[in-house]
Amino acid sequence: MKYALRIINIIIFLCLINTAFSQNDPKVDSILNIINTTTNDTTKIKELYGLCWLLRYTDLNKAVEYGEQAINLSKKIQYKPGLAESYKSMGGVYYVNSNYSQSYDYYVKSVDLFVELNDTLNLSKVKHNIGSIFSQQADYESALKYFYESLKFKEFLKDDKGIAATYNAIGLVFVEQGENFYKDAEEYFTKAMDIYIKFDDKAGIAKSYYRIGSVKNTYRNPNRQEAKEFLFKYLEISTELKDETSIAQANGSIGSIYLRLEQLDSAFIFLNKSTETWKKLNSPFEIANNYTYMAEYYILKSEYDKSIGLLQQALKIAEQISSLALKREVYSIYVDVYTAKGDYQSALQYNRRYYEAIDSLRKNDLADKVSKLELQKDFEKQLIERELAQKAEEQKQEIENQAREKRQLIISVFFLIAFVFVIIIALLIYRNNKQQHKANILLKAQHDEIVEKNGILNQKNEEIEAQKDEIEIQLKRVTKLKEEVEVQRQHVMDSIIYAKRIQEAILPPVEIINNALPQNFIIFRPRDVVSGDFYWFAKKEHLSIITVADCTGHGVPGAFMSMLGISFLNEIVNTMTIEETTAGNILTRLRHNVKTALRQTGKENEAKDGMDIAMCVIDATNQKLHYAGANNPLVFIRNNELTHYKADKMPIGIHIKEAAEFTNNEIEIQIGDVFYIFSDGFVDQFGGPKGNKFMIKSFKERLVEINNLQMEEQRNKLIQLFLAWLNPEGEKKYEQIDDVCVIGIRIHEL
Repeated sequence: MKYALRIINIIIFLCLINTAFSQNDPKVDSILNIINTTTNDTTKIKELYGLCWLLRYTDLNKAVEYGEQAINLSKKIQYKPGLAESYKSMGGVYYVNSNYSQSYDYYVKSVDLFVELNDTLNLSKVKHNIGSIFSQQADYESALKYFYESLKFKEFLKDDKGIAATYNAIGLVFVEQGENFYKDAEEYFTKAMDIYIKFDDKAGIAKSYYRIGSVKNTYRNPNRQEAKEFLFKYLEISTELKDETSIAQANGSIGSIYLRLEQLDSAFIFLNKSTETWKKLNSPFEIANNYTYMAEYYILKSEYDKSIGLLQQALKIAEQISSLALKREVYSIYVDVYTAKGDYQSALQYNRRYYEAIDSLRKNDLADKVSKLELQKDFEKQLIERELAQKAEEQKQEIENQAREKRQLIISVFFLIAFVFVIIIALLIYRNNKQQHKANILLKAQHDEIVEKNGILNQKNEEIEAQKDEIEIQLKRVTKLKEEVEVQRQHVMDSIIYAKRIQEAILPPVEIINNALPQNFIIFRPRDVVSGDFYWFAKKEHLSIITVADCTGHGVPGAFMSMLGISFLNEIVNTMTIEETTAGNILTRLRHNVKTALRQTGKENEAKDGMDIAMCVIDATNQKLHYAGANNPLVFIRNNELTHYKADKMPIGIHIKEAAEFTNNEIEIQIGDVFYIFSDGFVDQFGGPKGNKFMIKSFKERLVEINNLQMEEQRNKLIQLFLAWLNPEGEKKYEQIDDVCVIGIRIHEL
């Protein structure tokens, strides 16, 4: 039993040093220099939580200080990825310093944010770490729950090496629960080993051989032959890797098995090799542990003085490193050696010391159990509080969803009323035009009559006087009709201006776009009061979706189409899954919705209305840009090199040669890339000295010239260029012929 306890402690130590709490240590001064000099808040946050993690072993107070700074700055700028990473780092800092209550609290906060960000990779890591906390608290049921949850995420991600690490952690939990669970531990250690073999990870394979061999050697009735075979494989690979620590460990374990089999010559050879290597590595605990095995060897050889000499050295080391467990083992073997010598008084003396050491260990173990029970009570309290908070949040979310649905209903009713209102205005304009036409015909007839009678003016003065009154009446009627037409015209203009406000209201607020894509510009210049061009933006988890569209017609007809397009885009993106959300899929569904709404079947004389559009989906997580175009292209610039991505030659609407789906172009992106999407209003504008179109070639040349400027400065340059094209030599010669919309975006962060 004493021998089994020694092996279990070694297995647990080995597994713990291979858990997920490891990280490379860059120089602290270098990181502090970046923190103190950078003006980019997100960069500062990343360096702060990195420094927090770096100092976890050497300076707890500084680690916590930098972690809190990262948390506060992330909250200030509302940077959720940074806040989640900061919470994760703080959880790790408190874990390695054995403050499991604080560690658990920070890890749970990070889980909430990683769920919101759909960050499956970090969820797999944090779930693993929470499982380790419960394992330390001997709450094996909760530990396994979190390890299995971590395993599901890692299987989804196909993270094989992460899966192997979690298999080892689960195996460790089964080892800690005693012999009834050793078979389960073997099963999971073997699963981990199979993964290491798949990737030819020799270090992982070697450690797996050690874990499995050690467990097989720990049963009450161990299969020492199988255990020895695994440990020899461990020694073979460790020797190949020149891993002296593992070599010493393997030799010691093999020597202890030969000792139990009483194959003493082999036991001496392997134990002696192990001891010499541990001395070289300056590992006092392992040296003393081997001395106890060698002392047992000399007892079996009846060389009691040599055995006592080794025990004296082992006891000295145990006192130096304050290891009560090691003292207990030494006292136990002292009892064996003096009993074998027949010195029963000395054996009795060391037997008393052995039980005193056991009592001390039990007291320490009791104190640990009390501490763990107190921490477990804190955990349970936090779990209950968290469950209540989660229920409150769910209720709050339900209320918000109901309010959102109510707002959507109000908006829909509002648009319906606005549509009916515009139809009424159109009918009134038609009616007034018809009345004015009739009045004009009447005036012309009267004018002709007056001209005809001018020749006989003198003869028919009385008749003219009689007709004068009639003419005055008609003039008054015409004047009144003119005033009514003017009033109606003003009403129409008021309605169009109101329609402009509606259109401006449904366009995405610039602040939302700036928050998601800080380095951008938008040029939006309708030809009339309202526009047939529009731009649209949506944020869906880690995706940023932005588009520029050019609807059929200008003014009110174009505005109607733009409202229809924006409504469909909101509906399409909100109902798509994150995997379905590509630029090509969005345009394909939008075309279907437009054709359905306008009843376009391809028959003659039916409406051919639709829109040209450029659609972009920015995937910051995977560093990709998805583009699809209906007649409108994408201009992409990297390091002053321009790439022109052509659109599909078909509109959003009915078309003779339409493909089943729009082409989805997938572009790798990096920080500093700039891309532009636009309608044809800029490039088709007539102007300049010769009255020509501006043309796409000239437009792309100007984009290359200005792409390195700040985005707001680029916008100003393009507006100045457009106005100069309309007004060459400072004289207004040309009118704007179409709506203009241009958007430019620089990738500033991934």
